[in-house]
Amino acid sequence: MSKKIINKKSDENYSHIHRARFRRYFFRNVILPAILIGVTVTIIFLTLRYFDFDLLYGLGSTYVIFTSFASSAFILFMLPKSKAAQTDKFLKSYFIAAIFGFIGSLLLLFSNIYIAILIILPLTSLALVIFKAEHPPAVGIAFAFIVFHIHVKGLILIILIAILMVLIRYTLDDFVYVVRDLDRDITKDLRSLRHRRINKRVRYND
Repeated sequence: MSKKIINKKSDENYSHIHRARFRRYFFRNVILPAILIGVTVTIIFLTLRYFDFDLLYGLGSTYVIFTSFASSAFILFMLPKSKAAQTDKFLKSYFIAAIFGFIGSLLLLFSNIYIAILIILPLTSLALVIFKAEHPPAVGIAFAFIVFHIHVKGLILIILIAILMVLIRYTLDDFVYVVRDLDRDITKDLRSLRHRRINKRVRYND
C-alpha cells in the first residue's frame, strides 16, 4: 500500500473523529453563542434607542450603527478563532474608526459629504491595517460618523458599547466555549497521527 493511500485513510479517520467531537460541543460552541448574538444586539439596539440616537443625529443613524455592531457580534461570537475576532483588534478598530469618523464630521465644515467620505474611509482602512486592527465592520462606524455628523457623545457611547461586547466575549471564553478543549484534543490527535505516519514510513522503508 502506497504512502498516499495510508495518509488518505488516516486523514479520513481523523476527520471523522473531529466531526464527532465537534457535534458533541455543538450547543456550547455554536447554538449558545448564536442566542447570545440576539441578546447582545437587542441590548445595543435598545441602548441606542434609549439615548435617542436618531433624535440626536438624524433618522437612520441608529440603524447604521446597529448594523456595524450586529456584524461584529457574529464575528466575535460565532468565529472566535478568526483573526478579526481578536478582542484587541475589535476594540482598536472601533476606536480608530470612531476617531477618523469624528474627524470626517469636522471636515464637513470645510467640504461636502462626498469629499469627506472620499478622504476618511481610505485613511480609516489604512489605519486599521497599520495598527493591526483588521475588523471590517468598524469601517461602517467611520461612515456613520460622517453621514450623521456624530460628535463626542456618540464617540463615547460607541466605545462603551464596544467594551460591553468585549466583556460578553470574555464571558463566553471563560464559561461557554469549549474551543480550548477542542483545540487541545485536536493537537493531541495530530501528534498521534504524525507519530503513526512516521512509524508506518519506517516500516514501509524497511
